[in-house]
Amino acid sequence: MENPPLNIYNMNSKKQPVDLEAMASQLACPAGNDGIKTGAQMQTVNSNMIRETIKSMHVSDGAIILEIGPGNAAHIDQIFRNAPLACYYGADTSATMIEAAQQINQGLAAQHAVSFHLTDGLTLPFDDIMFDNIFTVNTLYFWKAPLAYASEIHRVLKPDGSFHLAFAEKSFMKQLPFTAYGFRLYDTADAIQLLQQASFQVQNIQSLSEEVVSNSGDTVQRAFTIISTSPYK
Repeated sequence: MENPPLNIYNMNSKKQPVDLEAMASQLACPAGNDGIKTGAQMQTVNSNMIRETIKSMHVSDGAIILEIGPGNAAHIDQIFRNAPLACYYGADTSATMIEAAQQINQGLAAQHAVSFHLTDGLTLPFDDIMFDNIFTVNTLYFWKAPLAYASEIHRVLKPDGSFHLAFAEKSFMKQLPFTAYGFRLYDTADAIQLLQQASFQVQNIQSLSEEVVSNSGDTVQRAFTIISTSPYK
């Protein structure tokens, strides 16, 4: 029997999910039919964070862009609206999400430079100083070796490029029951320290808040941050 869709923001719901650990695992690396549903839900819940992060990049036409953890990547048309000659790479640890992203973006890929790559979450299969812009939304919690991975991002970024890191603040995330399973939570100071250790310099910090609908139909305030950086020269 197929499991019901996993509910991300159920903190105000009277019903607990069947398995919080399974939910956390799907959020980290969606797999199978439940993974497809989780990916679709993440796309909806994270749509504003993604939109704000893309805006923060100020993408130039012809830029080479890497997104880490695009999920089903239903949002990438936003990049090409103002930069039709941009080149987009998506890197994800989920084979399920790679397949979904390829299917969803078939039409877009016929008109623009779009490709998706399965990665191990530890390294990036790209050349040194390859990308003009790199961004990631709500993946930081799952980095297996945070400093090494941040350094890997630094390696593939051009010296005059930018890296944009978006994440929900620890103060919000720690209220969610599933974050006890495999999540590493960050506040802004933690994230800045990590980035500086990996030889990034902070250019801008946006501290934002948005309403997210919980499983019960109530709204909760999610505090999130976008840190825009460049490599130290």
